[in-house]
Amino acid sequence: MTLLEITAPQSRIEPRRRRQILRAAAEVVAEDGFDGATMRKIAQRAGVSPGMLNYYYGGKRELILETINDARAKMLEAMEPLSKGKLGLKSIETFFRREVTESAALPLPMTFWLAFWAAAAHDEDLRSMINPTDRPIDLVFESSLRAAVDKAELRDDFDTAVAADLLRLVKQGARAEMGLSSMPQKRIGTAVRLLLKLMAT
Repeated sequence: MTLLEITAPQSRIEPRRRRQILRAAAEVVAEDGFDGATMRKIAQRAGVSPGMLNYYYGGKRELILETINDARAKMLEAMEPLSKGKLGLKSIETFFRREVTESAALPLPMTFWLAFWAAAAHDEDLRSMINPTDRPIDLVFESSLRAAVDKAELRDDFDTAVAADLLRLVKQGARAEMGLSSMPQKRIGTAVRLLLKLMAT
């Protein structure tokens, strides 16, 4: 089944109803884990019938894929001002500040990602959902790092591709820490600022 085939029926859902369903799916997965999130629970949370949910979505995987695609679109929208602004270390710090201190405003709760990653670790099909060939945040990281080299915020021999990978790993780790509530947000923010400072020395 192609992405076009998966998303075609959903395009007929009223936008308000679609947002309601996707929010319900994210909340139920965040609360009950991927295996515990059933179409029945999601339908109940969204205030729709299970039959209606199954009509629009072929199953839980398709609904979760749509939830992730929706979150990805929102993330790209939120990143647009960042990528169009002044690139450099400051833009990376701004991104992490939003991720850490404004995490409640992110499209999906961190606990959703923890549940999804746990399921994806044992399921190649699910894993493929979060491994798109283009990683927009990587492009923003790398562009910002290149701009920092051009502005002499970083050394000329700085490897921007490797540093972008490191920042992605830090982002994922920060999300896991926040989802598990194992490290205070302030401490995560301090660690990110230290990392950026170390990069600049």
